[in-house]
Amino acid sequence: MSINTLQANEGKLDAAATVDLIRPFNSLSDLLHHPSVLSSESSLLTSELTSLCHSSHSTFLLLHNTASTLSTSFDSLSSSLDSLLSTIPSLNDATQQFSKTIKPILEERRRATLVLDQYEKLADLLEIPALLDSCSRNGQYQDALELVNHANSVWMQFEGSEKDVETMSILRSLQREVEGGVRLMLGSLVEILKGRSKLPVLYKAIVFLRQLGGWDEEELAVLFLCCRGAFIENLHSANETAQIGSAGTSESQRDMARYLRGYIDIFREGVYDLVSAYTTIFLDHAQNTEGASRGTQDELIFLLSVFTSNQVSSLMRTLSLHLSSVHDFTSLSSLLTQLNYCGSSFARIGLEFRPLLTKPFEQAVLMNIKQSMEHAATEFVSTFTEEERLGALPSTWLLTSAAPGTSISIPTIPENLEAATLASGPLTAPSILTFSPPLALLLNSHLIAFNSLRLLPILSLLPSIHQMLCESLANTMRCILDYSRSTSGPGSPTFRLDKPRSSLSMERRNSEIITPQRRSFAPGADVTGRPRSPVLQRTGTPTSARAFSPTPTSARPFSPTPRQALTTEEVKAKQELERSIVLEVGKAHARILAPFLLKALVMGVYGKPEEMVPEDVFKGAILEWEKWYGECLPKPVNGEHYDAE
Repeated sequence: MSINTLQANEGKLDAAATVDLIRPFNSLSDLLHHPSVLSSESSLLTSELTSLCHSSHSTFLLLHNTASTLSTSFDSLSSSLDSLLSTIPSLNDATQQFSKTIKPILEERRRATLVLDQYEKLADLLEIPALLDSCSRNGQYQDALELVNHANSVWMQFEGSEKDVETMSILRSLQREVEGGVRLMLGSLVEILKGRSKLPVLYKAIVFLRQLGGWDEEELAVLFLCCRGAFIENLHSANETAQIGSAGTSESQRDMARYLRGYIDIFREGVYDLVSAYTTIFLDHAQNTEGASRGTQDELIFLLSVFTSNQVSSLMRTLSLHLSSVHDFTSLSSLLTQLNYCGSSFARIGLEFRPLLTKPFEQAVLMNIKQSMEHAATEFVSTFTEEERLGALPSTWLLTSAAPGTSISIPTIPENLEAATLASGPLTAPSILTFSPPLALLLNSHLIAFNSLRLLPILSLLPSIHQMLCESLANTMRCILDYSRSTSGPGSPTFRLDKPRSSLSMERRNSEIITPQRRSFAPGADVTGRPRSPVLQRTGTPTSARAFSPTPTSARPFSPTPRQALTTEEVKAKQELERSIVLEVGKAHARILAPFLLKALVMGVYGKPEEMVPEDVFKGAILEWEKWYGECLPKPVNGEHYDAE
């Protein structure tokens, strides 16, 4: 820009300033008067400034000194700043080194502060295993389940997060402890299912197991059935130990009837309660649960049916195994009544098992009747065998002993049973059989068995029992026939009645051995001393068959005085008398005893209107006897009697 231009511009500025100065004045006079105003104001300002300097001279002096000092301070500050700037790099290095040194301490402090801030939450988390164990042991399963759910939620929070190894190891350790507490709670719940628990407790236990998870409904049902089955088995074992004893206990010391009664009671209560609880806990729950499939319900019903079938099979096995050891028909009848009531209760829940009871009770009754009949026949045959071995006279043991000094007489045996029971009735034991103790004992043994059989007259067993009775009577009939042939048949050795020493020996034996053991017995007792049942009768029927005992006998005194020798006629008469005794006993057995027992079984015990056809083995024995009897009809004795002395 040129000098002329600058001058021109400066002139323009002065002109503009001048215009601005004169613009406030309204007239020329005001403008002319303005210099005098400015002069007066200048004088006033000078006067005020002089006054100010006079009054504030100390301040000005202080200000001057301060300004001088400040100038010096700025110089010192400048040199100090230069020195500070030279030390800043080393300070920066020291600061960085210090920061590196305290960094782990700060991290530890931060973690400690974090732990302190979260102490309550951490304490709650670490106490979960101990609290879970305590709740499980004290039966507070609902609280335990809440703890488990809380722990699971915590694991889920940390499951996908990236944590350090130490943190995850702590969490896994806590998780293992919680799983151990869950197993403890599961064991406690299983023990509840296996214990003596009622329906509400069982229901809660299954609910807790459902909440634990990991089990479907079928598995829970199997667990429930297994646990309750183990509980029932424990009860059976305790009952067996209490009633039967250990395995070394002898059969005679075992009360099998009491054991079976306890077994049936346990079966009735245990299985019935189980079915009721299972229905409430599983079947009703499946029906009331939305979304439950029909297949699940069918599977639950199938599991229950399998379990109950196994329990019934176990009951049947136990009955089949032990009923044969119960020899008292009263106990058998009581057990059958108990089982019938039990079956009636079970029928209301769809578990009818009463038709299955037929076979074990049939076997038990048949076994007991068979043993009774075999025992009676064995005792009868052994009596004949022993007396034949000793060479005893039939009059000394086949007949009821006569009083000393009286004669032996053979009663008149009716030709058939109708004639023998004409006065007393068709089902009354013929009193004519009291003339022979072996026949009376045989009759009483069978009547005792019949009286017992009346408590359980199983109709399907009638043919089998009838056959056994026919076989037993055939055996005893053949025993009498063999004895008769060995002592009374043509060409057989005769009784040695003409030798006094033999007679004396026989008399001694009769008085000292035979009489106390074979011929002396109390009324109302059999050969083993057991009480006899006095009446064989059917309730509501007018006819009855009475068991009886022959007249008690007394021991024949022994006399050391030898008997005088007998004449030939006396020997023959006595031999004929002894043969007649054997034949009459056989006749009474074949025509009175055997027909009466067959009729008593069919008509007296079972109430059949008609008799059954005897078995071929019995018919053969009777025909064989009748043939022999016809060949050996005794000759009349013509009023002669053999002195019992």
